[in-house]
Amino acid sequence: PLSTTWVQERQQGTYARLRSMGLGSRALLLGKLLPYLGINLLQVILMLAVGVFVVPWFGGDRLTLGHAPAALCLMALVVSFASVSYALLVANLVSTSEQATIFTGITNLLMAAVGGIMVPSFVMPPFMQTVSHYSPMAWGLQGFLDVFLRQGGLKAVMPDAAALTGFGLVCLA
Repeated sequence: PLSTTWVQERQQGTYARLRSMGLGSRALLLGKLLPYLGINLLQVILMLAVGVFVVPWFGGDRLTLGHAPAALCLMALVVSFASVSYALLVANLVSTSEQATIFTGITNLLMAAVGGIMVPSFVMPPFMQTVSHYSPMAWGLQGFLDVFLRQGGLKAVMPDAAALTGFGLVCLA
């Protein structure tokens, strides 16, 4: 949604009108980044709540959130930052909403497949296991697994959090 909204605003001249009123590019960027970051964090909270409260109603195991709330919050924040930053990058690379939708759909599927989201990386051939270490989705997955399954804290998630932050900053640049 962020990519297509940005493209539509550019096509409708909203971006040019805001710039003509003296609004700087940094303010425009923050005006997109911060609200969508908040929406993304709200989605994380809702997904975690479903795992904790709703899944048990249907006979599934309750999601355990680990013992490090700071690490969980950090991972939620950096995953959200990376995804919103990536959406802004895509919005600036494409010309139409359709291109944004197709491009993000394809790249998200590729990153998920390579990153171990769709197929666990440990069942991949050795070459693909190596490649999977370069997917932002793998960094997010490993960070959350460190918190949920391995009972890791801030120190455990720091490498993945740093990689996601770097990815987000590169996308913003």
